[in-house]
Amino acid sequence: MFPLGSDLSPAIGAQSDLRWAWKEVVEDYTQRAVTKPADKLLALAGITEQSYRIWGGKYLAGLWEATLLEDLLWFKDYETIFPRPAKYRAPSWSWASVEGRIIAYTTGDSRLDSRFVDDIRTCDVVQCHVDLARDELPLGRVTAGILRIRCVMMKTGWLPDIEKPELFLNRPISVEGPFTSPNPVTFERVVIADAYPDSVEASTIEDVWAVPLRWSRKSRYAVGLLLTPTENGVVDSYRRVGYFATNEGFEVGWFDDDDSPCLNFEREVVII
Repeated sequence: MFPLGSDLSPAIGAQSDLRWAWKEVVEDYTQRAVTKPADKLLALAGITEQSYRIWGGKYLAGLWEATLLEDLLWFKDYETIFPRPAKYRAPSWSWASVEGRIIAYTTGDSRLDSRFVDDIRTCDVVQCHVDLARDELPLGRVTAGILRIRCVMMKTGWLPDIEKPELFLNRPISVEGPFTSPNPVTFERVVIADAYPDSVEASTIEDVWAVPLRWSRKSRYAVGLLLTPTENGVVDSYRRVGYFATNEGFEVGWFDDDDSPCLNFEREVVII
């Protein structure tokens, strides 16, 4: 085994090509059947080791510490949604925790590419850690993992069972008429993003929070994770249930104005 901790990182100009190569490896690998599903990470260790020899860095259950915010933004397409594995395999923020092909995010999206947009913002990663099943196999199985981030959050509704799942807000609107009570209020449903559930269990989850990991006020666009509170009784503890990408230029939510509470009230949460 090579010594973890060495740094053989390539020149910056070659990193983009390496990122694309890793993206293609993960997307191809996740659509293939693994003889022992519990070994989903271990079965990829040979290729992962070769990648590590090139760029080094900390490996976290299928994600790389150096590009963690991008790596967290994997998602499932609508045709490859399956039940989550019955036995624990990885933390919910890792693609190894779900079945079937995933699509790996890249920074090539011009709406969130720093070459074209000068106001890209991100949440802050406070801590990310995994517990290895065997210390001598740092690229293999994990028994637990946590991701602690400082972020903004928005409570949303979602429709995970329709052909193209959506996130929405119930926006209050005033209703006036001769038979209405003083200051009457009703609500309209406003679609704010496309939603990509991680698994079929999404249809049973109602308490959903949208957490942008990368966004731009200028392009009025954001991508991020969909979370639901865990049932372990720990405050601000969540698990991942999906991914979202906002509808371009939508008029509610994080981008309304500089005083938007969603943009200016940060909290620290743990994702397991």
